[in-house]
Amino acid sequence: MFLEEYPQQTKPPVFENDQYAKITRLSHTYNNPNWSYQYHLHKNETEFIYIAGGKGTFSINTNFYHVSKGDILIVEKGAIHSLISDKDAPLDCWTCAAYESRDSYAIDRRKYSSFAQNILIYINENYNKKITLKLLSEHFHISADYISHEFRKIYGISPLEFREKYKK
Repeated sequence: MFLEEYPQQTKPPVFENDQYAKITRLSHTYNNPNWSYQYHLHKNETEFIYIAGGKGTFSINTNFYHVSKGDILIVEKGAIHSLISDKDAPLDCWTCAAYESRDSYAIDRRKYSSFAQNILIYINENYNKKITLKLLSEHFHISADYISHEFRKIYGISPLEFREKYKK
């Protein structure tokens, strides 16, 4: 076969302005049946997670993923995520974090709202308390309707529905 037989294909670059990813962290966590990581986000890093063994549950932007050996997860910058390792089959996972080296203010505002993320973090930190739209409104000094609308626009459920799902 000759190259002339195949039309020239143009693919968009993975990173903008021909930049390359810079690796910021490579970690290996294994054999810890009590391993869990509370909700958090990385403003500038994308995480690539390879499950080498065991089982666990990852939550990424309110979606839950049950993982096992051979699975790969990509957690984009700005995504709220957490994990819980299975007690009987502890996770064995490799995590590589990378960032695009252009500027440090890198959250895609069309996809994620820092305001909605702040609400999610607040709910996570106060899940054992009674949370109402009125309480959120008073805490964030914004109307309850706006809070509910913005949260639902980003995560697909209301803040109170998320709290109930998270408590379980």
